[in-house]
Amino acid sequence: MPRIQLKPQSPEFDDQKPRVVTRSCDMPGCSCEGEHKAPKDRSLASHYWFCFEHVQEYNRAWNFFEGMSAKEIEDHIFKSFYGDRPTWKYGVNGDDPADILRAK
Repeated sequence: MPRIQLKPQSPEFDDQKPRVVTRSCDMPGCSCEGEHKAPKDRSLASHYWFCFEHVQEYNRAWNFFEGMSAKEIEDHIFKSFYGDRPTWKYGVNGDDPADILRAK
């Protein structure tokens, strides 16, 4: 079986090169690399970047449902059950379900 030859431009080609730190951990006072993202708020649109130790700490303390009422939590769980997509009852347009099935 032939060995796979890596291209010289591929990142795996030279494992001896020192890694370049792309971002540092967002925890104040930490100088480690921030490799793991964690959501800043419930919208999940923006993120913090933490090292492994701090992302574990953040995730243990973060509560997605904090500040929501019991009804809001129940609605969120119900909507996420269907993938946050709207659903309709069969025949909602006034069509008879039997007629629709026969037409196909």
